[in-house]
Amino acid sequence: MPRTTVPLISRKPSCFYPPTDKLRETPSTRRILQLWLVAARNLGLRRCVEGEETWRMPWLSVPGFPGTINPLVAAKCKDRLHELVKEELEKQDWPTAMEQSLSRMDQEVIAWNANVLEADCRCELQSPECDAVGSTAVIAVLTADKVIVANCGDSRAVLCRGGKPIPLSSDHKPDRPDELNRIHEAGGRVIYWDGPRVQGMLAMSRAIGDNYLKPYVSCVPEVTITDRTAEDDCLILATDGLWDVVSNETACGVARTCLRGSNHSPPNPGAALEGEIEGAATEMSDKACSDASMLLTKLALARHSTDNVSVVVVDLRRGA
Repeated sequence: MPRTTVPLISRKPSCFYPPTDKLRETPSTRRILQLWLVAARNLGLRRCVEGEETWRMPWLSVPGFPGTINPLVAAKCKDRLHELVKEELEKQDWPTAMEQSLSRMDQEVIAWNANVLEADCRCELQSPECDAVGSTAVIAVLTADKVIVANCGDSRAVLCRGGKPIPLSSDHKPDRPDELNRIHEAGGRVIYWDGPRVQGMLAMSRAIGDNYLKPYVSCVPEVTITDRTAEDDCLILATDGLWDVVSNETACGVARTCLRGSNHSPPNPGAALEGEIEGAATEMSDKACSDASMLLTKLALARHSTDNVSVVVVDLRRGA
């Protein structure tokens, strides 16, 4: 059974919560083994709130947005988006379910912004009811034979297969040719100010929220469905703080090295029962994912990434 671990979030350690198996049966009777989601927006190197957040699986949530920081939209996604995905999967095919889930989340965020009267956090923005808040989201659903990824924003999912990286999502940057055309057709502009930005403000072309930039910024995700194979090593979900300074190839190599290293640590010989052996193997897999996530995070920080660095590594090896 695949496992995952979450490392540092903006240089602060985060908790690890094991995934829930057998979440539900899909209309096509394909059982979901795991559901992982990452919601994030640029935190830079500033601290948003004091104290620790309680991260509830299946979420890794890193909130904020360019210019001024606000954690509330990503936190809202953390509480709701996985529920919406499960609801939509009861009645829709994969692409439609993902699109409807993010559309509903976007509508909830907009309605919530309109009703909030005052901030309840100690961040720099004291008026979360404004339209200038949003979050990216990348969703990965694992079944026994498929990896389904939905992406909205500039986080990224990369599959490591036989030591080679296979991108399962494409970053939604304003200067991506098809995104640039879509923005122009909607009546918007891409202005180059410290990089390409929608209307000179937002450095991504799709997101949840950001109502002040609609319809130029869309919440419609791009969905990929990939067959799993025996050569699959792991899946890496990460924010652009990693991908800005670490290539897909390097990230895949680091993660694969950590996973292969776990093979050299056999279970305790005294673990005679099958359950104990399986538990020992799971523990080794978790540690390997933790090592890979932590190492990738530290690598990005060492390369002076100025964005938040959040990494999830999921072990896809059949024996894991």
